[in-house]
Amino acid sequence: MGAGGHEATALSRSAVSGQGPARWRSHIIWLLPLGLIFAPTAHWLWQRWTMSVWHNSHGLLVPFMVAYLVGRGLRSDRTGEEEASAWGFLFLVPAFLLVIADSAIKTQLLSAVGLVLCLPGLSFVLLGARRTRRLVVAWILALGMLPIPAAFAQPILMLLRRVSAAGAAEVLSLLGIPVLREDTTLYLSDQSLLIADSCSGFSAMYGSITIALLLACLVPSRMRGLLVIAISVPSALICNILRCVALALMVHGRGVELLETSLHSWTGVAAFGLTTLVLIAAAGLSRAEEAAA
Repeated sequence: MGAGGHEATALSRSAVSGQGPARWRSHIIWLLPLGLIFAPTAHWLWQRWTMSVWHNSHGLLVPFMVAYLVGRGLRSDRTGEEEASAWGFLFLVPAFLLVIADSAIKTQLLSAVGLVLCLPGLSFVLLGARRTRRLVVAWILALGMLPIPAAFAQPILMLLRRVSAAGAAEVLSLLGIPVLREDTTLYLSDQSLLIADSCSGFSAMYGSITIALLLACLVPSRMRGLLVIAISVPSALICNILRCVALALMVHGRGVELLETSLHSWTGVAAFGLTTLVLIAAAGLSRAEEAAA
């Protein structure tokens, strides 16, 4: 290539590099109003996440997980700029319709769904179709920010309560603790323990699925990633049964008043932490095996 060709290439690269900042500055003009529109929704989600350890507290972690996956995906992309894709409006238009509808019925949940829909829509518009496809797991993971409506969660809660009560009764019997189970209530020798919604393990299970999706993206083996996702639910269920056993033992030894203390909440945190450690161990095992191979 002659000197003229090199000069043309240099000018082309300079033009592309110059377009990047200018392009993003132009996007700020409409991104700022978009942020203002969803600010009340973000505040509502924050309130839901921080309500208690029983209500979607894992949602606090999800924005950081999504940001990490997006940053990781963009850093690994070396192909340069990409044209915006109109496919983004397939997400943005329904998102804005949900926000408009929610302004009338005041649920905030519809706006939260709209916020999550906006993320892949903005990705198409700002990053292009190819990069958006590379980040699809991040946008799926963003669903973990949404609280599940009580009408949908209630049947699952009741099932988990019964499974946890039955499992705890079996373990207590193996430990030699006299116990009688009636539906979701455990009757000990001089105390009773109700496996309520807060003891169902639903929140920990929802969080463990979210953590498993993140870990599945980080392990080098696709099969091991699928395994981590597959064991997320049974791991959360087993850890919650162990938590119910621990609560029953404490009630048996110290009285039901113990459930009114902060120890009750901390056992829920411990169950979720134990589930997370199990998933991390399962994901780390694959790396150790492949390194040994």
